[in-house]
Amino acid sequence: MNNNKIVYFLGAGFSAEAGAPTQNDLLKTILSPEFNAKYQYNKLISDSIIRLNKFICDILCIESISYDRIELETIFTLIDKCLNEGYAIIGYSYNDLQEIREILQSLIGLAIHYKTSIVTSIGGNDYIIDFANYINRLASKRAKYKFTNIDEISVITTNWDIVLDKEFYNIIKNSDYKFPIALDYCCYMSSMTNSENIYIPGLYALGAGGYNIKYLKLHGSMNWANCPLCQRMYVGFEINEMNYYNPCYCRHCRENYSIKNTETIRLNNNLLLPTFLKDLSNLQIKQVWQNASIEISEASKIVFIGYSLPSADFEIKQLLLRCLRRDIEIEVVLYPGKYPNSYECIKNIEDTKERFYSIFGDRIKRLSFIIQSVPQYIRENCVE
Repeated sequence: MNNNKIVYFLGAGFSAEAGAPTQNDLLKTILSPEFNAKYQYNKLISDSIIRLNKFICDILCIESISYDRIELETIFTLIDKCLNEGYAIIGYSYNDLQEIREILQSLIGLAIHYKTSIVTSIGGNDYIIDFANYINRLASKRAKYKFTNIDEISVITTNWDIVLDKEFYNIIKNSDYKFPIALDYCCYMSSMTNSENIYIPGLYALGAGGYNIKYLKLHGSMNWANCPLCQRMYVGFEINEMNYYNPCYCRHCRENYSIKNTETIRLNNNLLLPTFLKDLSNLQIKQVWQNASIEISEASKIVFIGYSLPSADFEIKQLLLRCLRRDIEIEVVLYPGKYPNSYECIKNIEDTKERFYSIFGDRIKRLSFIIQSVPQYIRENCVE
């Protein structure tokens, strides 16, 4: 097997310039006048925004809030701790907290969809297209049964957005390659509908002479949905804003058990949200993490793009510490900031560097930082 393997590890900063909001911007987006105005005629969404706003004001005990100062980890960890222990909060019962969590999760998906739709509609995602083509070119070397000797590339991400997924999807959909190509999430997936057969297993593609594009999403994805009965994970690519509010049901369980619209087969969104109490018990998510450990252990080089190693991601820290080889080359691409010479931008970069230094030990001898925007880095390193 080829030992020159690169693993790209993507964080929220990777898709930020394609419109996807960073974690710190999500609440600000959801509670912004522009977002509220767009969905004011949809009572379900507007009521959800009002209820979330009231909840945040109640738990923080303030009349008006500065959304920039609110950390999602604080809100989700509070809710998750209460749900895990059966607690209530003044004014909010256990069931209320479950509903608030579902509301916030749906609004997060909607906010990401809203922001990315604006930028991609004006061509702001060119660098994403370039990166997708670069990954596809390297992955295609495994075609025609060469996968036993060649395995040069994989992508791991903590992102929920599907900006990069859609570009991989477009490559596969528009390809005239005569053998199958799989967008391989490295877990067991089913297509959302019978007519959407674009998703095929990676092993099937390799066995049929094609190739797979390995894309491992550690925190789940906006276009994944899980059946609580059979534990299938469904994936779809034709996502619109109402997918986050209209209930969908497991098509296999409906057929197998003749079950109609009941809660036992209602598909659940499976995002791993920013909380210090992440639930990694889902069978498919476990498989993604297990395969991520293999990819990292095989890597001769790992490139972090737009990922700052936040404190809530301690599971990822242990994954890296447990699996990275001692001789691995580590490259970290850091955004210089809007005002690179400002105290705030310099401090953010230094703080991020320190977090990486603190966990890599002797590996820091092979650790380098590149201060560039993501599009600039991709233009210089991922385009032929």
